[in-house]
Amino acid sequence: MWGQCVRTWNYLFNEIADPRAADLLFMSNPILPIVIVALYLGFVLKWGPAYMKNKKPYELKKPIIAYNIVQIIVNFYIFLEGVKIWKTYNWMCEPFDASYSEKALWGIRLCHAYFLIKIVDLLDTVFFVFRKKQSQITVLHVWHHSIMVLGTWIGVKYLPSGHGSLFGVINTLVHCFLYTYYLLAILGPEVRKYLWWKKYLTIIQLVQFCVVIIHEFLIFLPSCDYPKWTSIFIIPNGIIFYSLFLDFFRTAYRKTNDDKKKQ
Repeated sequence: MWGQCVRTWNYLFNEIADPRAADLLFMSNPILPIVIVALYLGFVLKWGPAYMKNKKPYELKKPIIAYNIVQIIVNFYIFLEGVKIWKTYNWMCEPFDASYSEKALWGIRLCHAYFLIKIVDLLDTVFFVFRKKQSQITVLHVWHHSIMVLGTWIGVKYLPSGHGSLFGVINTLVHCFLYTYYLLAILGPEVRKYLWWKKYLTIIQLVQFCVVIIHEFLIFLPSCDYPKWTSIFIIPNGIIFYSLFLDFFRTAYRKTNDDKKKQ
């Protein structure tokens, strides 16, 4: 029994994994990413709120400003480098590059950087907890942050290039806009009144998921030899994300429109 478990473990996380990513941080096996997500869920859903129950909210203005600036810079850098590497990208079907070329190896490192930034993204919710912004810790928010860590780990571990990598390039650009919004919002009411474009930020996110879902379906074209198993993860989660973001959009902006009518 134990021997079979060891063989299965070796098969899943060594034999069928991409050997080029094996030595990268957190990539040897899924234990650390799973532990990180488990601790994240425990903190934001139980331990954090319990700790803050009888405490005043922390302001954390300076750390959040610094955090958002770093996020904008890192996401924009990954986006620019991704555009350089994928400038010859075949939108209909980009094959998996299993070579050890300089381009392929740099692409893997960019995918890995994207995975690491998804771990850093978990701090979004940690800040909400310490600032007692419980209304912002929604099912959408927690699910999105948790699944992105695990999903990007799978991508880097098994297919860190090719057709599916388009999502990362698009998503880093979207996050540049997202963290720019967060940065401006934390600066205070003087700036916040100019953030009328929050609604359009959600629309951009919805468009992003539509593009990803449609793009993933292209791998089922007869001429495309990109691994089809990626659709098992990407398409259902794309649909879930789209549904949750659409529900958020309808709820948030229906309320806004109703409030305007009452005035």
